[in-house]
Amino acid sequence: MTSEKILRIEDLGGVGEQTRQEGKTVVLANGVFDLIHVGHVRYLEGAKREGDLLVVAINDDPSVRAMKGEGRPAQPLAERMEVIAALACVDHVVPFSGANVEGVLRRLRPQVHAKGTDYTAENVPERETDRAIGARVAIVGDPKDHSSSALLKTLGSGEEKMGAAPRTQAEACAYPLASSALGKVAAPFTGASFSSFLVRKRVAIGNVFLMLVAVTAKPEKVHLTAAVVLVLLGHAIRIWAGGYLRKRTALTTSGPYRWVRHPLYVGSFLLGLGLSIASGRTWVIPCFSVMFAMLYGLAAAEEERQMASAFGQAYRHYRKAVYGFLPLRRAPACHERFSMKRALGENREYRSWLGTLLLAGVVLVKYRLG
Repeated sequence: MTSEKILRIEDLGGVGEQTRQEGKTVVLANGVFDLIHVGHVRYLEGAKREGDLLVVAINDDPSVRAMKGEGRPAQPLAERMEVIAALACVDHVVPFSGANVEGVLRRLRPQVHAKGTDYTAENVPERETDRAIGARVAIVGDPKDHSSSALLKTLGSGEEKMGAAPRTQAEACAYPLASSALGKVAAPFTGASFSSFLVRKRVAIGNVFLMLVAVTAKPEKVHLTAAVVLVLLGHAIRIWAGGYLRKRTALTTSGPYRWVRHPLYVGSFLLGLGLSIASGRTWVIPCFSVMFAMLYGLAAAEEERQMASAFGQAYRHYRKAVYGFLPLRRAPACHERFSMKRALGENREYRSWLGTLLLAGVVLVKYRLG
């Protein structure tokens, strides 16, 4: 029975077309599925609830090794596919190679692309392909509190060997980006689901706060001068970071990532601080600082859990090399080139400029009218 569920990637077009002709909804989920745990089951059951036919794409062994390092996967592709195919909620399983499932999406053309709660609809790596084929992104499953790496460590299966520190500079560039534990301070005060909501909506919440500040601003010239310096510095850091960052595909240790793990957050803080100063109201600065620490602290903590679970000791070596926000230590150089196309296109830094211009316009109007 399980063997009948396992498809070749060449078969996907026919399966998708037939299902759509029957008026049914095709859902695609994907992952490594190395050691199956309850998080996997909840993710796949959640994906199945989004439609009628669930196809699960599973990373082949070379792509898992590229993402997670030597020693992974713990189980070969054939066995991982057989286990997933045995689940009642799964209709078909297909292997894929590479860092993402864009090729699978183009062949299958599902109506729904289901991703886990470590993603948002905005940062899914295949978001452009999803838009091109008209697929809706559905975030399903429970918070990422479980991982195959954690299971392997508990079982004494040699996580230290699997997640060994990169031996060469080239290998140092091949591990995903780690993040900070600042949010551990904030996490105990919020429930898991509410925390996830805050993490997903942190940018929107911050923008609403700053817009309210801008509307009620009473700036003076000295405030605007200081604000311009901080805002430009914040944008420069974000552009610098965005030009190196390869989200969810590799650890970036070039540019600002050689000095801090969260240069984008540093840039965002300077932007918000500058706009808070521009308001001319001293109480805004501590309010913004507390809000930023809470929202981005939770986001950083969630990222840290994901990276620690996925990359074990390799992640911890990078984390020890640099601080989260203070450039007091640096990681070994990884000679990548800065790309403005990556900053403005792939990482869409133009959006922060547009938001800043809108808020700055409101503050300037208040200044002229004041």
